[in-house]
Amino acid sequence: MKKVTVSLICVLAGLMLAACQRDQGVHAGNDEYKPRRAPTRETPPQIKGELTEINLENQTMVVRVENGMVQTFKFNNDTTVVGLVNQPSSLVGKEGSELAVLWEEKDGTKIATAIEVTQVINSKKKHPAKRHHR
Repeated sequence: MKKVTVSLICVLAGLMLAACQRDQGVHAGNDEYKPRRAPTRETPPQIKGELTEINLENQTMVVRVENGMVQTFKFNNDTTVVGLVNQPSSLVGKEGSELAVLWEEKDGTKIATAIEVTQVINSKKKHPAKRHHR
């Protein structure tokens, strides 16, 4: 009986060793696999939100995005504004309007390249008049 048990253990050990050996003909990977390139930004990033402030003197505007954070953008004469049908093309007095801003970063500053006004609000906010002190 001992010989049968020892023989059985040896056979099982041999089978286990044979099962654990690596077959050189089987490959887990695909030799033709080539990872895709990382996507490149062909279009500038876009932020959607509410115009909360416009400052013509500094050429900046502040936009509050959906999560409540505010983003400040510079604009210039090359910045295009669309969506102000039958309105003056300026964003002054349009605080509260919904915007989509295409922008690019230059030297750590966000520059608005295009602004699409998706919902126009004519704000009742009065802009302070300049007072002359004598």
